[in-house]
Amino acid sequence: MSCYCCSSGEKKMKQKLSYLEQDKSIPIPLYKIWPGNNYFLRSGKYIMGRDIGTYIATWILVIIPSLLFFGGVCTDYFRFINIFAGIPITLIAIFLLSLVIYCLIKVGSIDPGYLPKSIECYKDKLTRDRKLLKKLSNVNYHHHHHNEVLEDEEEDSDLEDDEEEDPLGGNGLMTSVTGEKNKKPQYKDFTCNGFKMRLKYCSTCKIYRLPRTSHCRRCNSCVDRFDHHCPWTGTCIGRRNYKYFYFFVLFTTIAMIYGFTCSALEIALFVFKATRSYDNSTGYKDESVGNALFACLASSPLSFVICFFTVIMVFSTGSLSCFHSFLVCKNITTYEHINETYKKSGNPFHLGFWKNMKDVLYSTVPKSQLGLTKMITINEIETGNPDMLVGEPSHELMELQQEDIVDQVNDNHNQNENYQYSYYTTEVVHHDEIV
Repeated sequence: MSCYCCSSGEKKMKQKLSYLEQDKSIPIPLYKIWPGNNYFLRSGKYIMGRDIGTYIATWILVIIPSLLFFGGVCTDYFRFINIFAGIPITLIAIFLLSLVIYCLIKVGSIDPGYLPKSIECYKDKLTRDRKLLKKLSNVNYHHHHHNEVLEDEEEDSDLEDDEEEDPLGGNGLMTSVTGEKNKKPQYKDFTCNGFKMRLKYCSTCKIYRLPRTSHCRRCNSCVDRFDHHCPWTGTCIGRRNYKYFYFFVLFTTIAMIYGFTCSALEIALFVFKATRSYDNSTGYKDESVGNALFACLASSPLSFVICFFTVIMVFSTGSLSCFHSFLVCKNITTYEHINETYKKSGNPFHLGFWKNMKDVLYSTVPKSQLGLTKMITINEIETGNPDMLVGEPSHELMELQQEDIVDQVNDNHNQNENYQYSYYTTEVVHHDEIV
């Protein structure tokens, strides 16, 4: 009987896995077969990183102290001082919290700047990912589905186990997806704003990377203007979400300082009133400072909790804000700063203080190149050109994939005229291993 059940289960599994072989013309949304470590919401409209647990922890660290502030400190202003002090303090707190939440949502739910992958990556995923095939075999994609969440395989990284990890999540030492030696040239040399630079070939994504791009081993994707992989926001920080990350850290720091100031001021006013000789709203008078502090602790314990919490957090978020403000002024990423990328050659992207600020924080967010909501068939993937990029790649990225590049191309990620790619040669460098 058990043998029959086992054989019956295996037969059903084979039928499910052979479904796509019989119906390879059925359109499939790209996000369902995206060869990266991501979660998707609302049919691929929102993309999140793999660190969901720490992202939720960040939300808890934002929401819980905020509720304590509103329920404790703001309430005490209405109780012990007056309504005209409580109303503006509460409204300012709501405004700061709204900014923090907005930036946290944006930084954690949009494409950080992933570059499209070669169609070979999709072929490989369809070949070896039996879990994916099983999911696809149960869905008819002729109909549009909403509110679906897909978790890619947890261990989808194609890096070797003994490879050295980058603390920021980036990695320039990539191995081939198939394990075979890639025949493409490792580098393409070019000039940018008069500086000579070298582009690397990523044999995991099977593309030549744009300048300032690095492969994130946590997300298993190349990220344009890669800054670092931030587990607290659950995803990579790149060209498309860096300014939201910066403002999230900055507004969080401001909110912490504001929370500490309001709490400390409320404690000070309570103590001041409790030590006076006249009757007041605290219910105490002619108390010593020590007794007044204990009375305040008994009456308003949340004010002390907020003071303690904000003092601890402001050192973390404040130092991070100062560090990233320094990076913004220099128009340099965390990855480039730690690796001293431009120590010898100079930074070709440095445009001056004001232009750097405008370029990094106030420029328009470029369109995502992934095209995750587009539909594609298994036939198109299997018969596609090996050099084809799946999604909506930019003109600059497509140009880089050509064997010979001698023309001049403007970078549409940045509208500043000083920022452009000027290809002077394509130098083929031969080594035994891909770097």
